[in-house]
Amino acid sequence: MQKHAIVLNPHDDDGIIAIGGTILQLLAKGWEIKYIQMTDGRHGSSSLSPEETILIREEEILKELESLKILDYVNFEIEDGTLNKLLAEQENKLVRDITKEIVDYKPAAIFIPAESEGHPDHKATYAIGHTAYLQSKLPYLCEARYVVWQFPFKENVTSYFEKILLVDITQQLKRKKDLIKLHASQEAEVRGGYSSIAEHANRLLARQYFNYPPNKEVDAAEIIAITHFNAGAKLLEDALKCHDFTRLHHGRKSENIEA
Repeated sequence: MQKHAIVLNPHDDDGIIAIGGTILQLLAKGWEIKYIQMTDGRHGSSSLSPEETILIREEEILKELESLKILDYVNFEIEDGTLNKLLAEQENKLVRDITKEIVDYKPAAIFIPAESEGHPDHKATYAIGHTAYLQSKLPYLCEARYVVWQFPFKENVTSYFEKILLVDITQQLKRKKDLIKLHASQEAEVRGGYSSIAEHANRLLARQYFNYPPNKEVDAAEIIAITHFNAGAKLLEDALKCHDFTRLHHGRKSENIEA
């Protein structure tokens, strides 16, 4: 087992929006990270043609990779918005290809979107990534699920998680925002940019969940859920500045009311 991680991205900016601070912490601890991108993002712009958008979004992800000094990158370039409409043989081939990427790279952790995500490409990336994770049969591999827009994990999901971690990204928040801003074509699509939305979401998570126990030093946080706590998960947890909030309790301690 090596200090390697794979980030499975439905679109070019999803990983950095969801777990940019986590990625920065891992890189600072000497981890090597591989990005696997599922779609070409062609329909992500309301002002550019699909052909222009493909080229621009590829340029933007390459800027992010260069900034992070991430060398390993694969883009399957599936048409944006169609990942959940693949024919069975296409989906099976994609699962086989991702499984091979996992087995060859031998990561300790693979980050995939949570099944609670609403976007169809996000949901399909979860299903394909989870199947590839299972088919890789690496006993130490940690499956860590992230949220881009839908949270928390404890609602609208069917999966059981052995551990849920809240990652303190207070020190990484500014750099994370700068990295999101490299995806300028997407920043222009929403008021204030996705960097601003991510900041508000990360600050909300810190205030909502780092109250258990109270920790006034944490201003921003990300959330990841681990399906099976194995050797890879232990290596991942040890590399992050995080808090275990798998079990939350509310109110008077003596009553032990689980939230």
